Amino acid sequence: MSETLLEALMQLFALLTDVQKERQTGRGYLLVQDFLSKHFNKEYVEQYLGRFEVYLNRYHSEVYSDNQELKNKQTNDNQSRIHNIATKINAELEQEPKIVLFSQLLDFLKKDEEIGEAEVRFVDLLANKFKIEPSDYINLKNFILREPLDVPDKNLLLLVSGENEKPHPDIKLLFNPKQQVVVWVLHVTSTNTYIFRYAGERNLYLNGHKIERNRPYTLAVGSVIKTSRMPPVYYSRVSEKFIHQKETGRIIYRAIDVSYKFNNNQIGIHPFSFTGRSGQLVGIIGGSGTGKSTLLNVLNGNFKLSSGKIIINGFDLIEEKESLRGLIGYVPQDDLLKEELTVFENLWFNARLCFSDLPKDKIMKLVEDALQDFDLVEARDLVVGTPLNKILSGGQRKRLNIALELIREPSILFVDEPTSGLSSMDSEKVMLLLKRQVLKGKLVVINIHQPPPICTSCWINC
Repeated sequence: MSETLLEALMQLFALLTDVQKERQTGRGYLLVQDFLSKHFNKEYVEQYLGRFEVYLNRYHSEVYSDNQELKNKQTNDNQSRIHNIATKINAELEQEPKIVLFSQLLDFLKKDEEIGEAEVRFVDLLANKFKIEPSDYINLKNFILREPLDVPDKNLLLLVSGENEKPHPDIKLLFNPKQQVVVWVLHVTSTNTYIFRYAGERNLYLNGHKIERNRPYTLAVGSVIKTSRMPPVYYSRVSEKFIHQKETGRIIYRAIDVSYKFNNNQIGIHPFSFTGRSGQLVGIIGGSGTGKSTLLNVLNGNFKLSSGKIIINGFDLIEEKESLRGLIGYVPQDDLLKEELTVFENLWFNARLCFSDLPKDKIMKLVEDALQDFDLVEARDLVVGTPLNKILSGGQRKRLNIALELIREPSILFVDEPTSGLSSMDSEKVMLLLKRQVLKGKLVVINIHQPPPICTSCWINC
């Protein structure tokens, strides 16, 4: 977490604090201290607790004033501050970590038995600025601030219990024998995030760390929750309860004894076989000049096979290419962008070419959704420029290239060197974006020169 983001968090915590209650209980200070202690060393904890106190006094200086005009001005100023802080956070975080952050802020609000109207207005504003889906916001607010059964979309709830009964027919149940606590899980569909809380007499542990009752936590990929006397519950057991893939929509890709030779009969790809399925992220790793891009072009059908065949759901990719039109997407290493156009215009004209039979309002919806999904909303009106005359960052350029191909929703996606030349933060964003496509049921195949830790983690956990 960068210092800019941490500073923004302290400001949000201060803005969401009811000062009059805080002076009586000091609970907000303790919650901020608890949050900082879990992530930072003692020096940082003391430093940012001090920042929290400074912002608390600054943002609520008129709380005891008798002048209503001054109070109203301070409320308006604080709303403007939330807008500015959210803009900074939007520039730094993907949507999934924003959901996690927002959950922590709701938990911070829950410190008070009764939440004031001003606090609710601030949270409503923040959810809007974070671009959280309205349905996700309502579900999160009810799940964290009230009770799990108050969540309107009961089909997004999972009950993990030692009792083989559920309180509502739409709620999913994971029966875990001998479990003496009750765990509720909420599925945030827009980011495929799982937020959980628990109740019961026994202590519960998340990845070996003791957690508190009735507080929200994120169940990340690879996580495990357990007590001393219950079988562990793994992320995979939870996530599989929410997977609803129709068998008719699944893709099975088979490369059978394929090989490739260049024009001079020099061997480019030795004979090999490979099988991939929907919901897999496949990585091709190798040094420069080892044939990674050649292999990708063989697998996507751009290069004619010297031997073997590629079968997709029973269709031959070479012989029956017309039957598979639109099924495969390919993002080359080089840009496909029109440098004189804006981000929005690149997506718009690409969508017009792909969906010429659709009305303009539906095409506009596709483009707006792509800007949102690929974290390009802030850059929508920026001219793309050239790689040398940079206006967009490397990560934004790469995400835009991927968005151009994914806007037509191919079932199989090949991406050539998605993290080449990117910073670690941009590499992480691109890999998380590709991982989201995998969670949507796509088969994603990428090649990469040397994977940073985030890439390796994504492959292991997919």
